[in-house]
Amino acid sequence: MLNHFHLNDESFDFVLIKEALHHFPRPYLALYEALRVCRIGVVIFEPNGEEPGVISKILRVLRRRNTNSYYRFEKVGNFQYAPNPRELEKLMLGMDYQKIAFNYYNDYWLNREADAAPLSGGNQEQRSLREKVFKTIRRRDQLSKMSLVPFGKVGCCMFKKEDVEIEKGLVAAGWTVKKLPQNPFR
Repeated sequence: MLNHFHLNDESFDFVLIKEALHHFPRPYLALYEALRVCRIGVVIFEPNGEEPGVISKILRVLRRRNTNSYYRFEKVGNFQYAPNPRELEKLMLGMDYQKIAFNYYNDYWLNREADAAPLSGGNQEQRSLREKVFKTIRRRDQLSKMSLVPFGKVGCCMFKKEDVEIEKGLVAAGWTVKKLPQNPFR
Protein backbone atom coordinates (compact mmCIF):
# COMPACT_ATOMS: atom_id res chain seq x y z
CA MET A 1 0.00 0.00 0.00
CA LEU A 2 1.31 3.43 -0.91
CA ASN A 3 1.61 6.09 1.72
CA HIS A 4 -0.14 9.21 0.53
CA PHE A 5 0.62 12.65 1.84
CA HIS A 6 -0.90 15.97 1.03
CA LEU A 7 0.95 19.23 0.51
CA ASN A 8 -0.95 22.42 1.17
CA ASP A 9 -1.63 24.89 -1.63
CA GLU A 10 1.34 27.21 -2.26
CA SER A 11 3.68 25.22 0.03
CA PHE A 12 6.75 26.26 -2.02
CA ASP A 13 7.84 29.34 -3.93
CA PHE A 14 8.79 27.24 -6.96
CA VAL A 15 8.54 23.64 -8.08
CA LEU A 16 11.35 22.33 -10.30
CA ILE A 17 10.77 19.40 -12.66
CA LYS A 18 14.01 18.53 -14.45
CA GLU A 19 14.10 15.80 -17.08
CA ALA A 20 11.29 13.91 -15.30
CA LEU A 21 7.98 15.11 -16.73
CA HIS A 22 8.45 13.05 -19.89
CA HIS A 23 8.52 9.87 -17.76
CA PHE A 24 5.24 10.53 -15.90
CA PRO A 25 2.26 8.46 -17.06
CA ARG A 26 -0.02 11.52 -16.64
CA PRO A 27 2.17 14.61 -17.19
CA TYR A 28 -0.65 17.16 -17.16
CA LEU A 29 -1.83 15.89 -13.79
CA ALA A 30 1.73 16.41 -12.52
CA LEU A 31 1.79 19.97 -13.90
CA TYR A 32 -1.56 20.84 -12.30
CA GLU A 33 -0.32 19.48 -8.97
CA ALA A 34 2.97 21.39 -9.28
CA LEU A 35 1.05 24.60 -9.99
CA ARG A 36 -1.20 23.95 -7.00
CA VAL A 37 1.65 23.55 -4.50
CA CYS A 38 3.80 26.46 -5.74
CA ARG A 39 3.32 30.11 -4.87
CA ILE A 40 5.25 31.80 -7.71
CA GLY A 41 5.75 29.24 -10.46
CA VAL A 42 6.84 25.93 -11.93
CA VAL A 43 10.13 25.51 -13.76
CA ILE A 44 10.58 22.58 -16.11
CA PHE A 45 13.51 21.39 -18.24
CA GLU A 46 12.43 18.76 -20.74
CA PRO A 47 12.92 17.45 -24.28
CA ASN A 48 11.41 19.93 -26.73
CA GLY A 49 8.13 18.58 -28.09
CA GLU A 50 7.95 20.83 -31.13
CA GLU A 51 7.25 18.96 -34.35
CA PRO A 52 10.47 18.15 -36.21
CA GLY A 53 11.07 20.47 -39.15
CA VAL A 54 11.44 19.43 -42.75
CA ILE A 55 15.24 19.32 -42.47
CA SER A 56 14.99 17.01 -39.43
CA LYS A 57 12.72 14.68 -41.38
CA ILE A 58 15.05 14.67 -44.39
CA LEU A 59 18.03 13.89 -42.13
CA ARG A 60 16.12 10.95 -40.64
CA VAL A 61 15.45 9.57 -44.12
CA LEU A 62 19.10 10.04 -45.17
CA ARG A 63 20.26 8.30 -41.97
CA ARG A 64 17.73 5.52 -42.64
CA ARG A 65 15.95 6.16 -39.37
CA ASN A 66 12.24 5.66 -38.84
CA THR A 67 10.50 8.95 -39.62
CA ASN A 68 7.69 7.95 -37.23
CA SER A 69 10.06 7.70 -34.26
CA TYR A 70 8.83 11.12 -33.12
CA TYR A 71 6.55 9.13 -30.80
CA ARG A 72 8.47 7.12 -28.24
CA PHE A 73 7.45 4.70 -25.53
CA GLU A 74 9.38 3.42 -22.53
CA LYS A 75 9.78 -0.29 -21.82
CA VAL A 76 7.57 0.12 -18.72
CA GLY A 77 4.73 1.23 -21.01
CA ASN A 78 4.74 5.01 -20.57
CA PHE A 79 4.50 7.30 -23.57
CA GLN A 80 7.50 9.64 -23.44
CA TYR A 81 5.77 13.01 -23.28
CA ALA A 82 7.77 15.96 -24.59
CA PRO A 83 6.06 19.29 -23.88
CA ASN A 84 5.36 21.53 -26.83
CA PRO A 85 5.81 25.16 -25.75
CA ARG A 86 2.51 26.15 -27.39
CA GLU A 87 0.70 23.44 -25.38
CA LEU A 88 2.19 24.87 -22.18
CA GLU A 89 0.92 28.32 -23.15
CA LYS A 90 -2.57 26.86 -23.67
CA LEU A 91 -2.42 25.18 -20.26
CA MET A 92 -1.54 28.53 -18.66
CA LEU A 93 -4.33 30.32 -20.55
CA GLY A 94 -6.84 27.69 -19.43
CA MET A 95 -5.83 28.31 -15.82
CA ASP A 96 -5.98 32.12 -16.28
CA TYR A 97 -2.23 32.72 -15.78
CA GLN A 98 -0.58 35.37 -17.91
CA LYS A 99 3.22 34.92 -17.73
CA ILE A 100 5.44 32.21 -19.15
CA ALA A 101 9.15 32.17 -20.03
CA PHE A 102 11.12 29.90 -22.36
CA ASN A 103 14.75 29.05 -22.98
CA TYR A 104 15.72 26.69 -25.80
CA TYR A 105 19.01 24.79 -25.82
CA ASN A 106 20.75 21.68 -27.07
CA ASP A 107 22.68 19.04 -25.21
CA TYR A 108 24.37 15.82 -26.25
CA TRP A 109 25.11 12.59 -24.45
CA LEU A 110 28.02 10.67 -25.96
CA ASN A 111 28.82 7.98 -23.39
CA ARG A 112 29.48 7.42 -19.68
CA GLU A 113 33.15 8.33 -19.98
CA ALA A 114 32.33 11.70 -21.56
CA ASP A 115 29.63 12.27 -18.94
CA ALA A 116 32.18 11.68 -16.15
CA ALA A 117 34.84 13.95 -17.70
CA PRO A 118 35.48 17.21 -15.80
CA LEU A 119 34.27 20.44 -17.42
CA SER A 120 37.88 21.65 -17.60
CA GLY A 121 41.27 20.00 -17.31
CA GLY A 122 41.46 16.24 -17.15
CA ASN A 123 43.62 13.86 -19.16
CA GLN A 124 43.91 13.86 -22.97
CA GLU A 125 41.10 11.31 -23.45
CA GLN A 126 38.73 13.32 -21.23
CA ARG A 127 39.56 16.56 -23.06
CA SER A 128 38.98 14.82 -26.42
CA LEU A 129 35.60 13.43 -25.30
CA ARG A 130 34.57 16.82 -23.90
CA GLU A 131 35.52 18.57 -27.14
CA LYS A 132 33.52 16.05 -29.19
CA VAL A 133 30.45 16.75 -27.02
CA PHE A 134 30.89 20.53 -27.21
CA LYS A 135 31.49 20.39 -30.99
CA THR A 136 28.28 18.40 -31.49
CA ILE A 137 26.32 20.88 -29.36
CA ARG A 138 27.79 23.87 -31.25
CA ARG A 139 26.87 22.28 -34.61
CA ARG A 140 23.32 21.58 -33.42
CA ASP A 141 23.06 25.13 -32.02
CA GLN A 142 23.99 26.57 -35.44
CA LEU A 143 21.34 24.45 -37.20
CA SER A 144 18.74 25.38 -34.56
CA LYS A 145 19.50 29.11 -34.76
CA MET A 146 19.00 28.91 -38.55
CA SER A 147 15.63 27.19 -37.86
CA LEU A 148 16.73 24.10 -39.79
CA VAL A 149 16.16 21.79 -36.81
CA PRO A 150 14.37 22.50 -33.53
CA PHE A 151 16.31 22.90 -30.31
CA GLY A 152 16.46 19.58 -28.49
CA LYS A 153 15.51 20.88 -25.05
CA VAL A 154 13.27 23.55 -23.59
CA GLY A 155 13.30 25.29 -20.25
CA CYS A 156 9.99 26.79 -19.18
CA CYS A 157 9.00 28.92 -16.22
CA MET A 158 5.24 28.95 -15.73
CA PHE A 159 4.38 31.90 -13.47
CA LYS A 160 1.34 31.89 -11.19
CA LYS A 161 2.24 35.35 -9.95
CA GLU A 162 4.29 38.01 -11.65
CA ASP A 163 7.73 38.61 -10.20
CA VAL A 164 9.49 41.44 -12.03
CA GLU A 165 12.91 40.74 -10.50
CA ILE A 166 12.86 37.07 -11.49
CA GLU A 167 11.62 37.99 -14.98
CA LYS A 168 14.51 40.49 -15.36
CA GLY A 169 16.97 37.81 -14.27
CA LEU A 170 15.58 35.33 -16.78
CA VAL A 171 15.78 37.87 -19.61
CA ALA A 172 19.38 38.70 -18.63
CA ALA A 173 20.15 34.96 -18.83
CA GLY A 174 18.75 34.72 -22.38
CA TRP A 175 15.19 33.57 -21.65
CA THR A 176 12.15 34.98 -23.46
CA VAL A 177 9.37 36.13 -21.14
CA LYS A 178 5.94 36.19 -22.74
CA LYS A 179 2.80 37.94 -21.51
CA LEU A 180 -0.22 35.88 -22.46
CA PRO A 181 -3.57 37.53 -23.19
CA GLN A 182 -6.05 37.91 -20.37
CA ASN A 183 -9.39 36.16 -20.77
CA PRO A 184 -11.79 39.01 -21.67
CA PHE A 185 -14.78 37.10 -20.25
CA ARG A 186 -13.54 36.81 -16.66
